[in-house]
Amino acid sequence: MTGAKSGRELCSPLVYTQDGDDLVIIASKAGAPEHPNWYHNLVAHPSVNIEVGADKYEATAVLTDGDERQRLYDQQSATQPQFIQYAASAAETGRVIPVFRLVRK
Repeated sequence: MTGAKSGRELCSPLVYTQDGDDLVIIASKAGAPEHPNWYHNLVAHPSVNIEVGADKYEATAVLTDGDERQRLYDQQSATQPQFIQYAASAAETGRVIPVFRLVRK
């Protein structure tokens, strides 16, 4: 990804799930009151390079909302239950945890 302020190329290993052909990443920051730095980078520069195992490709980070965001968050929480607590912790501060879909170009 590209840094929102610096413009430098950055790398952030992240936990993901799949939804069809897309990868899904969640900006939980373990339920902290603020979004992780990489969230701001993706909002500013949604074109990213993905590496999963030996597969490397370009993608676009699409911020989800509404029912789609909830469905994708619930899908990840089903396999990684710590995300249930992350959502509860974030909600205490009024934060809704962002969910991105990474769409292959």
